[in-house]
Amino acid sequence: MLAKAILNQPNTNARMNCGLIIKSWKRCLHLSISLSILLNLVACNHESSGALQQARRNIGSQHQQLIYKYLAGDVAQARESMEQSVRLIEGETVLSPIEHTAYLLNDYCHLYALEKRVGNESAASIYLKKAIEWNLKSLDLLDITEERRKEDIKSFDAEYIMWLSDDMDKGENKGNLPFYVQNIPK
Repeated sequence: MLAKAILNQPNTNARMNCGLIIKSWKRCLHLSISLSILLNLVACNHESSGALQQARRNIGSQHQQLIYKYLAGDVAQARESMEQSVRLIEGETVLSPIEHTAYLLNDYCHLYALEKRVGNESAASIYLKKAIEWNLKSLDLLDITEERRKEDIKSFDAEYIMWLSDDMDKGENKGNLPFYVQNIPK
């Protein structure tokens, strides 16, 4: 309630600080999902057969190559890279549920941001729904309280997805947005 009261105030330091706290909390949640993926990969190295481990590494490597193409490509190349990534992950059965969910959540966030930036509202709307769907699936896999789940669902909106995509891109690209962002035809 206090956060709502602060956010409803005109541009005040308290409102800006509250907004930063909320963004930090959201980032922590996303980082916890990423950490879960990493821990799951480590655990799988101890539990899985050599062939399964190798298959998971291959998928991770292929996915990372597609991310690099997305970051370095123009609009068409970035879109194609993310669409290929979605097809790669959707068809895989060797990934754990948390890996599968996180990869698709991130890819749909990237696709939403791309389509929104280039003004393709119909595609952006589809990818927004997909990102929200995969966020819900990721929350189902986490051991969080119902209250925290409801807060995340409420705050996982178009603005946050755009911020999240940019944050992931900057983390992978030395603090820079993807190449396509600087080269969107005006």
